[in-house]
Amino acid sequence: MLQPLRPQRAWARNAVARLFCVLALATLFHCDSGGSNSTPPITTAEGGPDTGTLEAGALDASVPAPTLRVLFLGNSYTYVNNLPGVIAKLGEATQSAARFVVDQVASGGQTWEGHAVDPAVDTMLQKGWDVVVLQDQSQQPEFNVGVKTAISTLDAKIKAAGAKTLLFMTWARKSDPNGYRFTQDVAIANYYQRHAEAIGAGVAPVGRAWSRAVRDPSIVLHDVDGSHPNAQGTYLAACVFYASLTGVTPVGLGNGGLAVSEEEATRLQKIAWATLPSQTRPAPPLLGDWPLDQSTSGDPLGNDFERSDALVLGSSEGPAATLPRATEFSATQFAAIPYFAGVNTSSITIALHAKRGDWSAALPSKQTIIAKEQGYETYQTGTSLRFQIHTTVEVDPSPLEYATTALTAGWHHFVFTYDGASYTMWVDKKMVASKTTSGALRYYTTQGQTVPTRAVTIGAAYTSTALVNNFTGALAGLRMYSVALSQTEIAGL
Repeated sequence: MLQPLRPQRAWARNAVARLFCVLALATLFHCDSGGSNSTPPITTAEGGPDTGTLEAGALDASVPAPTLRVLFLGNSYTYVNNLPGVIAKLGEATQSAARFVVDQVASGGQTWEGHAVDPAVDTMLQKGWDVVVLQDQSQQPEFNVGVKTAISTLDAKIKAAGAKTLLFMTWARKSDPNGYRFTQDVAIANYYQRHAEAIGAGVAPVGRAWSRAVRDPSIVLHDVDGSHPNAQGTYLAACVFYASLTGVTPVGLGNGGLAVSEEEATRLQKIAWATLPSQTRPAPPLLGDWPLDQSTSGDPLGNDFERSDALVLGSSEGPAATLPRATEFSATQFAAIPYFAGVNTSSITIALHAKRGDWSAALPSKQTIIAKEQGYETYQTGTSLRFQIHTTVEVDPSPLEYATTALTAGWHHFVFTYDGASYTMWVDKKMVASKTTSGALRYYTTQGQTVPTRAVTIGAAYTSTALVNNFTGALAGLRMYSVALSQTEIAGL
């Protein structure tokens, strides 16, 4: 685990604020062998972290706040509207948990490769920083696989200068032909998370906050070019950075010097604050809990996921006495869980509720329930429900099968497990199929390839260019574990 940040100015003079910043940054830069934080997020009814002691106004105003020195290495997404300056302005509020000294090295279209060889960057790093923020060119996530060598070069320079690296997850462009924004969002999250994992850095999840915000058509974050941020977009980014760096809500900190109304600022502050817990992984072996049961007005209190514009959470009645609401999936209604550290587990348990009006009807084409490309897939074809896995030893073990003609119409509970030796299918808490194989789950197309591939998809499957094989029906209560649960544990789900 990386040690918490220690700002150079006024740090020792503010015990209360120091404690908050240590906790926030220890979590922000935490990276253990399983890729998960040791404790689950604490949430409130609004989906943000518990603000009982971390509210902006809860600090002792008589004690000087610590100063964090933050350098930004980016391009126009950083310098348009002067994002670093807005963060510094937020820190000037009387109730702020920290003050900020900021600077930037940013030029139009600059990439990590460019920063890695820029003498100006080397000179600036020697000025002494607590955190150095790295933002890559906005289209790089669409064209790159694997991990760039430039990120390792920059991270080494940053560490040598006594600072910590924080990645600036950017956002999708506004244009959305055929769900393009959906695939951009997933690719961007994958890109920044896998690079952070590679170097043990934190991520400021600005792109995830943007994805949440633009689901409300009244919130406009892009400038007229559909790429750069307008004032509201920069303000939301600044609030995410403030919350990421301090662990304290930005609610009540003002407009950061931008032309953002008080009402707009409050809405964006709350979105930024609600985004943070959604990025926090629960305690192992639970990988994530996606209820798919919220009302149409909000995100789930479980972990983060991306959804198509047509997907409406809570659009269906849930399983009786289990989950009150569920979500209807179709050819235009699907979701994905962006890549996060630890999701590519050797073993797996997938548990969920699924509903069809008529399970016995033969499907004219394959329909995917949940899948991780080259790792596992659950789907129905004809009247056969199947669980397919891919391992490092056996690329395509024969899938488990169960006849859906045995299912009554409506809701059923399904569990799929793999423990490294056997894979099983459970229907309504009873094992209905099991086979053996060996090896860890694969997650790659070429032997020896170790980089993360696609996201986990819900209600569809990825091909190289599109999402296909969409599920038609309702889903609820998705949970995933990094181990194969026992019969007793499955009975208790």
